[in-house]
Order: sequence, then C-alpha cells, then structure tokens
Amino acid sequence: MALVTRYDTPAGLRDVPEGSSFYDAWHGYVNGAVSAFAGSPWIDPVLVDADVVTVRTLSWIGFPRTTLTVDRRDDRAQGFADAEEAGATGAWRPRQFEYFEWHTTRDATGKVTKVAFSTETPQYFERLAEVDKERVVELYREHVDPAVQGDELVKVDGTYDRHNRWTTSDGIMHYVNRINELNQAIGLAQGGAQATFVNPDPGLPPARDNFEFLVVDLNAADDYIVREVAALGRSGFDIAVHEPVGLYIDGWDDTGWTKPDGSLVGDYWRITRGRPGAVLRVEYEVPDEEGFVVGDILIGGRPVLHGGQLAEHMTSSLPVIVARRSS
Repeated sequence: MALVTRYDTPAGLRDVPEGSSFYDAWHGYVNGAVSAFAGSPWIDPVLVDADVVTVRTLSWIGFPRTTLTVDRRDDRAQGFADAEEAGATGAWRPRQFEYFEWHTTRDATGKVTKVAFSTETPQYFERLAEVDKERVVELYREHVDPAVQGDELVKVDGTYDRHNRWTTSDGIMHYVNRINELNQAIGLAQGGAQATFVNPDPGLPPARDNFEFLVVDLNAADDYIVREVAALGRSGFDIAVHEPVGLYIDGWDDTGWTKPDGSLVGDYWRITRGRPGAVLRVEYEVPDEEGFVVGDILIGGRPVLHGGQLAEHMTSSLPVIVARRSS
C-alpha cells in the first residue's frame, strides 16, 4: 500500500466542509508537483510504500539572508527597511524570498502596531475560490480586514486575484513572491535528492562537498534545502514530502525583548492559521491593556521600527520524511 492515498491540506485546514471538491483539487495540485519530480532517491509517496525512518524538519531563518549579510551588512537599520520595500508593480515584497513573508501595520504616526507573518501559498486560495468565493472573502475579513469586499479579490474575468490589494499593499493572506510557492520548495528538495556528486574538490574546505547541482544565489532556504536533502540522499536514504505537505512557520524567539519600562515582554504571539507544529500564520500584537504597542518594544536595546526585526528571530520550515532506500 502507498504511504499516502490523498494529500491533505497544509496543517489539515478545514476551510470548507468535508466532501467539498476543493480537497480533491488540492490533492491534485500537490500530487502534480511531487510526481513531476519523482525519481529515486526522491520518491512519490502516492506510489511507494516507504519504510520511514524519521521525519526531518528542514528549518531556516525567515528574514532574507542576503539583505543583512551581503547587501546591508554594515547598515542593519537600512536592511530592515529594505526588506519591506514594495518594489515595482507586480513585485510586491520582492526581498522576502525565504518562503516567509510578512506585513507590518502602523498607526497614524507610523509606529508599528502589529506584524502578521504567513507561509501560505496562493494556489490554495485560487482553488478554494473556484469552489467557494464567499469563503475566501470570509477568510480575508477574519484575518486581514473586516472591510474586505468580494470584488476586490477577483480579476476582471472573475477569477481570484493572487495580487489583490489586501495581500499586497494593504495586508497579507498568503505569499505574493512567486519564488516562495510550495511547488518551488518541492522542486528544490527534489533537486537536492537527485544531485549528482563528483569527487570532492581539493580546493574546497574539507567540510564542504562539491556536486553538480549548485545553488547560485545566497538564499538561506534554497541553499539549505538542497544541501540537506542531498546529504540524506548520499547517505543512502529515500526522501519525500511529509504529509500534510506545507511550508510552515517553525518557531519564534523573543528572549530578551523588553517593554518600555525595561521588563521582559509577555507572550504576544498568536497563531491564527494552522496549529502548533504546523503554523501557517502568526500575528504579533500587544494587547490594549498593556498600554503600549509593538513599536515601543526594544530588541537588543533598539525599538521595533520594522517587522523584519521580528522576522530575524523566526524560522520557517519544510518537513520531509527519511526512508530506507527502496530496492
């Protein structure tokens, strides 16, 4: 029997009732992405009954690595500002490319009041809109803004607009940076699994390996996924996506963050989509009764001026299964 009979939604979400054709559509999307890349040691769990050894959570920092380590290594403040630049039309959040995007809300004075983080993919909402457009509107009103109107979420032809204003300039519901999509991450993992190794290059440090599948950019996620999965494949294991398949917010750390009076902050994180261990959306906002806002919090002695200062302390992940090599 195959390891997976039908791919579930990320974190097992149930945005429409069981039996809806949406769940078949989502299975079809994930199955198409996984099967297109299949070939040992990257296996298709719909076709293979894998002998699973463990689940490996591939985890990386959410903030775009190059922004602070290359582009702005001597100007962190400008780096945090750069990460929230909108870019040209059609290229919203262009620097948020680590399978991790966020939107910062500010008050009339420009002070940060809330930061929302998401690892949801637009294909989910496109398929949901094909079945139940009103449910998509409800989700936007619940998670982004009660003022959202249905006609603001669709194109002229009536299909879902993945670049609507409420998930670009005025909020966030899911990824808008095309490089962040789930099928892209699956492709990276497959590429790592099928990397063709050659003899170690004596010119490289001993701890590194030289192989033909090279990551040419400096994205934390891309480089990490490829190299970690490649190492598993070379060690004699088969690798596949872990069910339910998704990109998740893996963790956050507010150690040392302080309130305006110098005391440690409380727990202001709120999971709003997904569940512990498979978080798809989390919001950071100080309760009104505290008497201050996010922009008054100090991280490393510096006030929060940008959501990226929080993102630097967060990780996102892609879980995969590790199985004994099939004969």
